[in-house]
Amino acid sequence: MEMDDWQSGKSLKERMQFMLQEQLMCDVTFLVGAPGYATHFPAHKYMLASASSVFFAMFTGQLQEKEDVTITDIDPVIFNLMLQFIYSEDVEINFGNVEGLLIAADKYFIELLKDKCICFLKGNLNCDYVFNVLELAFGLNMVKLKSDALDFILKNGQNCLSTDLFLELPPEYVKHIIKSDKLRCKEEIVYEQMVKWAKLKSTKRNSPERDQSIRDCLGDLLYLIRFPTMEQDYFTGNVLKRDILTINEKLNVYQSFTEKERLTMSSMFTLEKRHSKVHFKRCSADDRKFAVWECTSKDDCVDFETSFDGKLCSVSLFGPKNYSGSIDLTVNIFSGNSVLSTQKNKLKSEYQTKIYEIHLNHPVEICKQSRYTIVVNMSGPKTFKGKDYKQICNKDGLSMTFLPPSMPSPNTTSEKIGQIPGLVFDVYT
Repeated sequence: MEMDDWQSGKSLKERMQFMLQEQLMCDVTFLVGAPGYATHFPAHKYMLASASSVFFAMFTGQLQEKEDVTITDIDPVIFNLMLQFIYSEDVEINFGNVEGLLIAADKYFIELLKDKCICFLKGNLNCDYVFNVLELAFGLNMVKLKSDALDFILKNGQNCLSTDLFLELPPEYVKHIIKSDKLRCKEEIVYEQMVKWAKLKSTKRNSPERDQSIRDCLGDLLYLIRFPTMEQDYFTGNVLKRDILTINEKLNVYQSFTEKERLTMSSMFTLEKRHSKVHFKRCSADDRKFAVWECTSKDDCVDFETSFDGKLCSVSLFGPKNYSGSIDLTVNIFSGNSVLSTQKNKLKSEYQTKIYEIHLNHPVEICKQSRYTIVVNMSGPKTFKGKDYKQICNKDGLSMTFLPPSMPSPNTTSEKIGQIPGLVFDVYT
C-alpha cells in the first residue's frame, strides 16, 4: 500500500482509524479470548489511556504492563468494537452486542460508550427484553438502569408478569417487583404467576408439584401477595381450595373482607390495593406575551372520564403571569349533580411560575368510564394560557378523556381550551 501523505484530506477520526487499521506505530498488543485461541489486537497506549482511567493506570506508574496484555473475559468481537469506539467514538449497537459492550465499557470505565449502550437498552425495552436488562443492571450494579427497568416492569405489570422470562427470575429480583405498591397488575394475576414461578422452581429442585412444595418455594414472597385485595369470589374459588395458605392465613384473609378497619394492625397480608400516581397533561403553557387567560371570579368547568379506577389527587392550574402573592380559589368535583368534593385554597403564586398542583385534601374516588365535572373559581390577575390542547390523553397504557362541560362554564374553559391543564390520579390495578 502506498503510505506517502496518507493523512491529507482525512479528518482526525479517519486518521486515527487508519492508524489502527494499518497498525501504524502501535506500541501495545492485546491477546483477547481463550488461551490458545486468542485474537491479537495491536493498538496505541496513548489512545487507550486517553479514553479510560483503567487503561491509563495499566500503562503508567509502577504497575504498568510491560508486555502483551492478555484478556480472557471479553469476546474478541466485542473488544474490537470497543477499540473502534475508542478511536472514532462511533459504534453500531444492536441486540447482539449491547450487553457485551456494556460489560466491557463498565470494566474499563469508558463512560460515553456505557451511556450509548444504556440509551439503546432504555429505548428498546419491551415486556420480554426488560428482564435481561434488569439482570444486567443488577449484575453491574447500575442503579439508574435498574430503576428504569423496574419502572417499566411496574407500569406494564400484567404483561410483564405473564411472560416466560418472569418465571425464570431469581427470588431477589421477583421480590423487588411484587413488593411494590406501584405494580400495575391485578392481584389475582400476581398470585397465579407466582404459583407458576414457584412450580418451576419446584420442578428444578425435583420436588413434587404439591401445594406444600409451592409454598416452600415461595418462602417469604408469599406474604408480598396481597390476598385481601382480591375479589372475594376469586379467593373462595381459587385460593381457599388449595393448601398454599394455612387455615389461619385463610381465616385472616376472610376477616379482612369484612373487618378491614379492625385488622389494620393484625393482618398477615397487606390490606391496601396497589396503586401509582399518573399525571395527565392536556396542554402546555403558552409563553407568548399576548397569551393570557382572564381570571374574573367566574367558573371554569370541564368534564372528564378515565379508562381506569383510582383517586383524583390533584388538579393542575395555570398561575398568574406577572404577579407574586396570594390568590383565593375553590375547586369542586361533581358526579352529575352530586358534590364529591369542595375545597377552598389560597394559591401562593411566584413570579413566572406557570403551573401549580392543587392537592385535594381528600382524594376523590373515580370509577372508570364514568363522567365527572371539575369546577374551578379563581379571582385575581390574568394567568398563563395553554396551547396544543389534547382531548384524549394517553400515558403508560392508561387514558383519560376531557369532555364538554356539563355545567355552565362562564369563563369559557372547555375540553378544547382554558384552565385546568392537567390532572393527577392515584391509579388502582
